[in-house]
Amino acid sequence: MTAPLTAEPGRRVIIKSRNAPGVITGTDEGVLLVRVDGTRCSQPVPRSGLQLLDEIGPVPALPKGPFRPTAELLKAEIFEGVAVVELDGGDLLALDGDPVRAAAAMRAHERDYERPLYGLVAEKMQARRVVFVWEPEGAECEWIVEDAEAGTEQAVQVRYVTR
Repeated sequence: MTAPLTAEPGRRVIIKSRNAPGVITGTDEGVLLVRVDGTRCSQPVPRSGLQLLDEIGPVPALPKGPFRPTAELLKAEIFEGVAVVELDGGDLLALDGDPVRAAAAMRAHERDYERPLYGLVAEKMQARRVVFVWEPEGAECEWIVEDAEAGTEQAVQVRYVTR
């Protein structure tokens, strides 16, 4: 007779309601915390909502600190071949240092969302050197963007429009 599987940190699981694979990262007041594969935040899930799998190992560490951004990592949308992110305050950031491509992408974003919030994108657009930084698990945002000096490791040139 084999022992039943235990719900412990490092155990691979499936969240039944979403058929989403993940890993138990810990517990909080008796509720299991599960990080779905491909995400950065653990979420509470009752034991009854999980299918425990045989695989168990260390809880994977999340990346920390500055990182080289991609459209996928930023969960950005692509307009005119350029990754565009609308930040929490409504500012737009184009992950392209070329002003012509960035302006075209931002105008396409405005058209798609039928929000001419930015008007005259080319005149308002600023070139900025920034660094993207992973926030710790549980933070309000997965990442933040900070202005950077020339020569800063992982810094990239972007185009930015303030709302």
